[in-house]
Amino acid sequence: PVWVPDSESKDCILCKMRFTFTNRRHHCRQCGSLVCQACSNQKKTLQGQGKVRVCTSCFKRPADDTVHLPSTAEVDTSDSDESDQYILYELEAKFDFTPE
Repeated sequence: PVWVPDSESKDCILCKMRFTFTNRRHHCRQCGSLVCQACSNQKKTLQGQGKVRVCTSCFKRPADDTVHLPSTAEVDTSDSDESDQYILYELEAKFDFTPE
């Protein structure tokens, strides 16, 4: 998957906790989202990667489902710029292209 750059998010995409020195950011190896330790404490076997860290959302999905489109409960849509950026990364991951 295409990983969301560290600089793109100051908060966990799932629980909204701020990343700090002690609450570190992690990339889900299935969807590429930036999540905190609590939201990525599961491991799952993915083809070509072995047993790796995944977010709580991906842990429930099939291993070949690499695109994580968050539900409205997972993304605060009050800041449309932030949610639009997240969707951009999802499109890049799913279709392997960069929109104009």
